[in-house]
Amino acid sequence: MVHHSLCIDWDKVPEWTQAIGAVIAAIGLVYTLLLQRKTLKEQQKITQLEQKKFLDSYLPILELNNINYTKDGQTRNIEFCVTIKEKCLSNLKITHNFPEDHNVEIPYFVSDVILPKEYLLSFKIHFVLSPVWIEVKEHSGFTIIFNFEDILGNKYEQYLFYMGSENLFMQSAFRK
Repeated sequence: MVHHSLCIDWDKVPEWTQAIGAVIAAIGLVYTLLLQRKTLKEQQKITQLEQKKFLDSYLPILELNNINYTKDGQTRNIEFCVTIKEKCLSNLKITHNFPEDHNVEIPYFVSDVILPKEYLLSFKIHFVLSPVWIEVKEHSGFTIIFNFEDILGNKYEQYLFYMGSENLFMQSAFRK
């Protein structure tokens, strides 16, 4: 019976331990880099949320109220107010896309001054339906557009949609 003895070349052992150590170190490095990348992405997300929270704390809010709709035959009048809520605003510009047969009275204000919180803007829309026109309560496509800035100079746009009869809806402002 031949007896084989386990032969270890002790001269090569240090090379193997170095190779195994290098592989373990490489795996550890990759793992560390992946953790750092994940942490960086989480930190970026937190920073973006904090920036949004900061900017939102200066966002002026326009609120629709006091809607008064009247009909007299084919004549239609709608009066309403828009109040500046939650922060003042500046550089307000109001435009609309109503057709010429709709008389839209936009309130007078000085556009390049700071308009304070609780400032009230009164609007009137007057038009006459043609005799064959049936009044609908769906989006007419007519919009009053508010462009303004917060006190930090961030620009915003906000829409007030006229949906027919007394149906007016204010969309939330968005940063431009």
